Amino acid sequence: MYFYMYVSQFTVEELPIMSKLTRLSIYPMDAYRIRGCFDEDHFPKLKTLSFHNGMLESRLITHLIFWRRHRGVQSLALTMDFREEVDMEFSDTIIRLFPAVKEFDFVMEFNYTPDLSRMLSPFGMWRLKRANVLAKNVGQSSTMIQVLTPILVWKGFKTVHFSYLCVTEDDFFPYIQNLILHCEGFKSVEISGREEPEIVERIRPIFEASGAPIHFTGGVVHKVRG
Repeated sequence: MYFYMYVSQFTVEELPIMSKLTRLSIYPMDAYRIRGCFDEDHFPKLKTLSFHNGMLESRLITHLIFWRRHRGVQSLALTMDFREEVDMEFSDTIIRLFPAVKEFDFVMEFNYTPDLSRMLSPFGMWRLKRANVLAKNVGQSSTMIQVLTPILVWKGFKTVHFSYLCVTEDDFFPYIQNLILHCEGFKSVEISGREEPEIVERIRPIFEASGAPIHFTGGVVHKVRG
């Protein structure tokens, strides 16, 4: 059963018990308005949850602090838009609220690069069966390594997709061998973005010859001339 919430404000008394609800999607403007109503009592059969931080003006922690632990949630989808102020404690809060997650879909949109090791490493505590990570708008090759390193310790099958990548040849080439080494243990790593065929033709054979699970289709551009 699916339930989409477009509401202004719920109190604990006003929210009915959703005894048959198994999937719930909460979008940015509504995420914080559930308040203390989110718990196992109101959603006893909930298994799949997705919510998206988007461009909320206030900190994510200020919204989730009112939520209560739900041990039934096994599949979680989360979108984070990284800006200048990022909650370093958000991953600890997510794990505390949803300790039984087995499937994790995580979208990261980069407008700013936080401490990715501090943010991603805690998810290794989950007994995951699979994890899919989508990293958008990465602008430096070093950030790709910062994404892969902590995810490597996560359990289960792991895939990472670097989408809308835009780095220069000079920035990317020194990291090729590092990327190959850090992809060991992943089911797949996809790198895509602006396609410049002559660059793809030079880089793709390097990844293919390495045997690394890297699918490269673009994202590297010619050297920017001043």
